[in-house]
Amino acid sequence: MAVPLVVGLGEALALAGADQAERAQRLAALRDQLWGGLQALGNIALNGPPPGPTRLAHNLNITVHGVDGAALHRRLRRQLAVSSGSACSEGRPPTCWPPWAAAGPRRPPRSALGWGAPAPPPRSNWHWPPSARRCASCGAEALPQQCVALRPGCDGSFSSGSYLSGQSFPSPWRSTPSNSGSLRVLHAVEEGWGAFCRAPWVFLLFQVLASLVVLPFLALTGVGAARLAEVEELMGVHPTGAWLALILGLIGYVIVTLWTLVGLTRGAWIALEGRKPSFADFTRWDRAAAARLLGSLILLAIVAVVAGGIASLVGAGLGQLNAALAVIPAVVVAIFFIWLAISQKFLVQVSLLGSRRPLDSLRSGINVVNPSWWMVLWLAVVEGVIQAIGALFSSGGLVVVVPVILCISTAAYRQLFGSDDRTGLLG
Repeated sequence: MAVPLVVGLGEALALAGADQAERAQRLAALRDQLWGGLQALGNIALNGPPPGPTRLAHNLNITVHGVDGAALHRRLRRQLAVSSGSACSEGRPPTCWPPWAAAGPRRPPRSALGWGAPAPPPRSNWHWPPSARRCASCGAEALPQQCVALRPGCDGSFSSGSYLSGQSFPSPWRSTPSNSGSLRVLHAVEEGWGAFCRAPWVFLLFQVLASLVVLPFLALTGVGAARLAEVEELMGVHPTGAWLALILGLIGYVIVTLWTLVGLTRGAWIALEGRKPSFADFTRWDRAAAARLLGSLILLAIVAVVAGGIASLVGAGLGQLNAALAVIPAVVVAIFFIWLAISQKFLVQVSLLGSRRPLDSLRSGINVVNPSWWMVLWLAVVEGVIQAIGALFSSGGLVVVVPVILCISTAAYRQLFGSDDRTGLLG
């Protein structure tokens, strides 16, 4: 038996019991303050016994009706220390229900959210830390803000003032935001890597499969293009066969690429939800999703071609006046292309999960990304560095990097656009 540990445990118990009543009173006051503020928001139920001697002083467990607790937890954890399940759930819907379930009808486990008040060290002449004093107010203020994208269009309403701070609340649950969050690049990288690590072999197996399937179409495209370019070694191929090979190769390449992007995005989304995606989740063909993504990519290409064409015409006209002036349209369109590329950084995710029409997808990217444009640019730089590191290991490195990058981008998308599947991609 470890004597130092026994002595340490005894001392810890003694310190905990020395001011237990006083700490419980202070913690209960914080808990009641937070619960009072949350009650003013409406559509929130308390799990377990009401505040009082029968409830743990530091504990508050609530149900926000109509909102997924895990999704709400992911948003609130950037501001508050909250939990969406018991310790034994390990990120999955809990199989062992918390003790409060016995106090009333069982509610869906993923709709619950728990909060524990912080406690300072005992036996000290302390004052309650400012962060702890503000914790309850922050909780009541952060909750409606983070429910905006998770529960749009609901019938619930808020009271006109905050129970805690006297600040006025809007009615965010009745509208859909244009920008539901801010981007934290390193947090997105961490979440994306964690999602990949939930099922690394499934991600890699699907990526290898997609690479093998696309190879014949790349070969057809290469042969057709080389023959049309009159490469000497392929002059024996009939021009009609060359055109046929080129067209079939391009069509097959586009279809396989769409299938790959849809599968990887679906797998990344499932992994970011805390579940392990199956191989069938990756390989399932979704014609509607592929069509949405293809339409958005075509529209983006049209915008780029039109912008480039206008710049070329303007540059040609200015070049007639002065050769130096022809550089101005080239610089302007280059800046435009950089802006467009960053503003449409999440076009794949928006098309598959956020919008059903290509024009809405492009517009949504502009509206949501522009306020965080520089952070999205920083994300693109970080992803570029990761891709460069993967390229050092040749094709094997790229096989690993592609799903990792997509997981990171999807995690960043969830920060900015919300964690709702608005198009039924997962269904």
